[in-house]
Amino acid sequence: MTETHPSYLSLKLAKAKKTGQRATGEITYRVLCDPRKTLLALTIVANEGGGYWSREIIPFEGIELCLADFSDGKPLPAKALRDAFVGKSVNNAGFLAAILRAEGLLEAAPDVVHQHRVTGSWEQWKSQQLQLDGEPYVPETTKPPVTSPAESAELSSGKVNTIIRDGPHPSQRKGRGSKARSVGTPQEQET
Repeated sequence: MTETHPSYLSLKLAKAKKTGQRATGEITYRVLCDPRKTLLALTIVANEGGGYWSREIIPFEGIELCLADFSDGKPLPAKALRDAFVGKSVNNAGFLAAILRAEGLLEAAPDVVHQHRVTGSWEQWKSQQLQLDGEPYVPETTKPPVTSPAESAELSSGKVNTIIRDGPHPSQRKGRGSKARSVGTPQEQET
């Protein structure tokens, strides 16, 4: 069944260095907007070095809401960005923090290891992004995350289970409560 996706414009395709203590590689992301160029969003499109993430479109307003309590320069952990996502991958918030640092909207918090601080002019950044030319963009939400060329080859060969490291992917774990997910296939992984 083919899903219908809203139209987006891709304003920028860029990379961000991961900020985690043992993280390697970079995150590739896009800055998106709606066709009328009024609302901004971010999406992670690739990850070097391993780890799952959600391929969802992250409305920029949601990111701002997550950080509203930290606009006074108070240090913030990456986990403060968790609520910007629907998907629950543990890497989402850290990867988003890396993107915001690459865009000059967060910086390393002085005197607090592994935390960030809101910086820069967010309004000016938003205005500059919306002035960029964009190209039509349709999110790739049906593909499972691929983190390396070797894993891409494994996916195409059908050896999908070999790409799941450190236990099953969150979509394959059974949990408690109303948010528990049933066992699913890799194609049903977080998007």
